[in-house]
Amino acid sequence: LMGSIDNQRNPLDPSMIDLEDWADLTWYDTCDRDYTAFEYNGRNCGLLTSRRVMDTIPGASEKDGWYQIWANALRTAYGWIRFGLRTHDEEVVERAKGILNAVLVCPRNGGAFPAILELQEDGNVRWFNDDTWAGFKEEYHSVNMGWTGYWLLRWEDVCPESRDEIYQMCAELADFFVRNQNEDGCIPAWFTTELEAKREEFREFNAECSACALFLAEMYIRHGNKTYLECAEKVGRFILEKVLPRNRWFDLEAFLSCSPKPFDYYDAYTAQYPQCNMAQVFASQAFLVLYQATGDRFWLENGCGITDYTSLTQAVWNHLLIRKRPTLGGYTTQNTDGEWCDHRQDYMAVTFMEYYRLTGNMDYLERGIAALRAGFASYPYENFAHCGENGMNYISGVNWGIGTAQVSAEEMYPILGDIYMNLKYGHAIGVNAVTVTGFRKEGNELHLEAEVAEGMRNRLHVSVENANEEAKYSVYVNGVLAGSAGGAVLNQGGMDVTVTRTGSRRWPILP
Repeated sequence: LMGSIDNQRNPLDPSMIDLEDWADLTWYDTCDRDYTAFEYNGRNCGLLTSRRVMDTIPGASEKDGWYQIWANALRTAYGWIRFGLRTHDEEVVERAKGILNAVLVCPRNGGAFPAILELQEDGNVRWFNDDTWAGFKEEYHSVNMGWTGYWLLRWEDVCPESRDEIYQMCAELADFFVRNQNEDGCIPAWFTTELEAKREEFREFNAECSACALFLAEMYIRHGNKTYLECAEKVGRFILEKVLPRNRWFDLEAFLSCSPKPFDYYDAYTAQYPQCNMAQVFASQAFLVLYQATGDRFWLENGCGITDYTSLTQAVWNHLLIRKRPTLGGYTTQNTDGEWCDHRQDYMAVTFMEYYRLTGNMDYLERGIAALRAGFASYPYENFAHCGENGMNYISGVNWGIGTAQVSAEEMYPILGDIYMNLKYGHAIGVNAVTVTGFRKEGNELHLEAEVAEGMRNRLHVSVENANEEAKYSVYVNGVLAGSAGGAVLNQGGMDVTVTRTGSRRWPILP
């Protein structure tokens, strides 16, 4: 990673270098293309289409809004509104709020709610309870509701005027999960419209309910109620006691998506069960939030173990036979399918960063930045090299594509900047088209050696964490004094520096 200066470039347009270049492409060009405003239940609503319902429902329109584990428009809109707030673009803010409004006024049923809306040609709205492509569209799916509920809670930070509505919807969902949790901690996957878990598939065993634990732990942190925390911890123990011993990472994608198979499938030759890393991604995040909720290092240590396991599905090199774009940092999906640089890597980018901040394990930070860069390298596809380098490269929309990556950038850049220093751990690393080739701390002097990608601006922001607030530091870049500041100032606002040294590309861009 330290030599991977160009890995967020994309062969379709090598001039896209800075994360702000990608922000403009995402939040203006792509969202302008995919956004539709509409009136529903007396509210100004909006959708960012994923163009997937039309593939599975005869006569369906191209305008669909997904609140599902892959293409979750509420997560996309969270990044969109953060962009609008920091750039003071009121139109962007209002459009993003339309996505939230559509969720808040969706039809609810005892805490359960649907996953997908379709805006029909006549302006009417039709809802599907589950994924129409890899699910059971008439039934409520707990993993979709858990993931969407988690992002509803995150919206409390950027849309305070909707906090009461968000809390009410999330409390109903949390109560639904508590009521329906099995004795061993598992939460069934599918529920009928009568809210009964009749479907045998994933009723007694699934790993995807880790998304429910993530939501419940976040709900406890924000609003209390020990019952929600206890429910989340029971899910966590189910993962540790029932899933981990044989790595039975069962979720919908392992059985219903691009590699369909019977729910009782087992490969006797390799002695492996189907495994999908999306359930691992949710478990990694859930254990992190459980640690934040309890302060119990049990959850942090086990979360690190799950995070390490997800790393087995992350590329740590640029594949020599996939020469049209970099692969470093990208994620594949499961042990029975083949994709490179799938956008779940963008979820893990933020999670890796947070595990680093808690542990100081530099592997996590390097993996997180590599995952962030890979999200831009894979534009405009959901993933690539699916069934061969030139096979099945699917473009579904902003919600499982460039938007997924840019949300992570909106979360990570305010913390990491262009260059990140953590003085508690003695680390520095390049983030935004820049590589730190050397770093040392000599007393209160901080010496950086850095180079920027060809074409990148040379005025960069250095973000600093864990400086001694009583000390004054001098920052040198490539041997030149860039400036001095107190530790409190650096912790709060970092420092701008100039980097004039330019690095060369590390991978070939082929026509």
